Amino acid sequence: MLRPHERNEFEYLSTVACAGNYSGWLRSAVLGVKEGDVRAMPALVKAVATAWQILPVANRPAAIVPIPSTTEKIRVRGSDTILKLSQGLQRELRNLGQPETSVNPILKLNRVVQDQVGLDATMRQLNLQDAFSAISAISGPVVILDDVVTTGSTLNAAAKALTIAGAQKVFGISICG
Repeated sequence: MLRPHERNEFEYLSTVACAGNYSGWLRSAVLGVKEGDVRAMPALVKAVATAWQILPVANRPAAIVPIPSTTEKIRVRGSDTILKLSQGLQRELRNLGQPETSVNPILKLNRVVQDQVGLDATMRQLNLQDAFSAISAISGPVVILDDVVTTGSTLNAAAKALTIAGAQKVFGISICG
């Protein structure tokens, strides 16, 4: 069962909407997709679309910006799962009659970062400090999409880069958090 909720403890984000906790079928589906099993992708898209409804930008146009995957993760998984999730969310929102959203993959990693698994909050923040930049300017409301929010370091670092690139309001959305 989905339990959409908001998290508001981030410096560069207005709020983050999560479809549910990192447990049960959501956890299994996320892990499956990360291992290249895309059968759960439609369910994850619907979960994220449910979380979208609690964002302040629901029923308004907004840009969806996926967290970039590393070349290595794309190779191992066979695709850029966060980009695919973003594109699926855009289609689902259109099917639900939401105003036009765009998928703008404008974030890039400036350097190699360590995998976040096993890092504490301080280490995660240091690992991602200035790790992202935007390859072009952006304006209006922006929603950064990632699969799992633990400490929020990834979303916060990405939001900082998008704010520098011109985003007026930055929100986050995830499957689990």
